[in-house]
Amino acid sequence: MSKILGNICVLATEHNVCRAYLGQLDDLGLVPEQILYFQRTKPDGVRIRARSIARHVRNRLRSAVSPSRPQPIQKLPAAVRKRFLGLLKDYCVKQSFSIPDFECEMDDIIVRYDSVRHVESNQINSETVIRALADCPQEFVVFCGGGILRREILSLPKRFIHIHPGVVPDVKGADGILWSSLVRRKIGMSAFFMNEGIDTGDILKTQEYDIPRLFEFPTNAASRWQLSNFIVNFVDPVFRAKLLSELFENNSDPGKWTTTIQNPLDGKVYYFMHDAVKQHSLRPWHGDSTR
Repeated sequence: MSKILGNICVLATEHNVCRAYLGQLDDLGLVPEQILYFQRTKPDGVRIRARSIARHVRNRLRSAVSPSRPQPIQKLPAAVRKRFLGLLKDYCVKQSFSIPDFECEMDDIIVRYDSVRHVESNQINSETVIRALADCPQEFVVFCGGGILRREILSLPKRFIHIHPGVVPDVKGADGILWSSLVRRKIGMSAFFMNEGIDTGDILKTQEYDIPRLFEFPTNAASRWQLSNFIVNFVDPVFRAKLLSELFENNSDPGKWTTTIQNPLDGKVYYFMHDAVKQHSLRPWHGDSTR
């Protein structure tokens, strides 16, 4: 029988992290009291054309800096995705991890819940989303991605729960799971209540996990892109959901969770990893920790 997580709202998005979180809570028999489902509206024709031009210019500049860089790929090839997901599923079974339903459309997942409010906007920090969140009576909001939350949202009388792929304060910022692989040879995860800083909120729990040796080392730029893309978009959500489950298994009431205050000047903020560095971050994933 399911248990309602009182005072909890999930800010749901079309994101694999959201699939993993909802799947993990479901496996624990926990149902959020409220789901606010943010769906991004499609841009008009002018904006689509402007974005296309911007991508073209950006790709030309990247090619000038790094001619060997493969052309951007929006999605993993179906055969690669299927093979990687099979390996990840086998790992989750062996480790007794929850297996997210990555193949299921978010609309089909959301429809399973009774208390869902839909909100459409062109970006997550819009007035529409802010008003919708302000109207939610729940104090705690599980953030599932979809953009960087700005001051206007974070200033609401809510506490936003975030799982970051890196042990803070040592690994803050973007591509955390890749930077953790490179500098700590572990998968690091941190849960905290968000504030306006870059991953500087009050810490709820941190955990490091051994890197699963699932993949062959990628031998060329295209295969490195495929593996790093898969790690960030599929493996990362599995471990975020794992830490989320550990929080709620210990106590389903976030109002009783204890925190540790961070010094925002401690640690290091990383940025999106350059392709030339990715090959080194990927080596631990196939068992090579020496090169």
